Amino acid sequence: MPAPATVAEFIDVVRKSGLVPDDQFDAQLTRFGPAPSATVDQFAQAMVRNGLLTRFQTKQLKLGRYKRFEIAGKYRLLELLGVGGMGAVYLCEHVVMKRLMAIKVLPNEKLQDPSALLRFHREARMVASLDHPNIVRAFDIDKFETMHFLVMEYVDGTSLQEIVARHGPLSPIRAANYVAQAAHGLHHANELAMVHRDIKPGNLLLERTGVVKILDMGLARIFDQANPTKDNVTEKFDNNCVLGTADYLAPEQAMSNVVDIRADIYALGGSMYFLLTGQSPFPDGTIAHKLLAHQSQEPRLVAEFRKDVPPSCSRSCTR
Repeated sequence: MPAPATVAEFIDVVRKSGLVPDDQFDAQLTRFGPAPSATVDQFAQAMVRNGLLTRFQTKQLKLGRYKRFEIAGKYRLLELLGVGGMGAVYLCEHVVMKRLMAIKVLPNEKLQDPSALLRFHREARMVASLDHPNIVRAFDIDKFETMHFLVMEYVDGTSLQEIVARHGPLSPIRAANYVAQAAHGLHHANELAMVHRDIKPGNLLLERTGVVKILDMGLARIFDQANPTKDNVTEKFDNNCVLGTADYLAPEQAMSNVVDIRADIYALGGSMYFLLTGQSPFPDGTIAHKLLAHQSQEPRLVAEFRKDVPPSCSRSCTR
């Protein structure tokens, strides 16, 4: 459908979408009816202010897209939370229970990649087996038409990456508190023989209540204590590919797919460094340079950035 050019056309698109019940929409139109000179943007913004639509929904409607706002008839799309290598994550509302959920949708183009679908289902099984307050929980995995999706706990908060980017480095007490919470979550995963493999500030979410939750088990690897080199999905399809984020990658992870909890501890130490200094241990250079630096160099001391960090706290950021 073409993008609506007038408020009347936009109203028609909204009605076709079914996002707002007709009686509720009519009542709002009577109460907040558009001014004669209102533009589509102005009316759409009014709809958001009045709580009838979300910003994501209005963006789609203004493009003339009024279909596919529900997944499997159960989850209504509210906002786009983020996009990663293994799919887009949406804030959704269960249409019956009215509960907020986070839903990760695997992109259709990934369905052509045999490793992507296997990783996606493996992620769901891994997260579903974890039950800890410092790890984002998974509730369901499903398929609707050609869409594969994972239903997860919605965390009302912000990543530590974004918090530091907006407000600068954290106090030593706050940084230590958040890292300790993440460590508790990693310990629980390790008890179930899991390694996250991509710990970084962007994967540590801080709830409004002050609880830190570990996000995205997409690169996680289950290791067999008796046979740590046992074949798995990651090794099967990525023998020559480094999986993880170069800024926080443990030296051994760049060399081999066989890693254990020590790789996560290393990455958590690098994340602590970021929380205290506002930058990763080796912020400059290409990915190859960063991987090499992790293997052969020491980062600048935290004390060079600030003097208020206790030595014991600074040491947690070093090898």
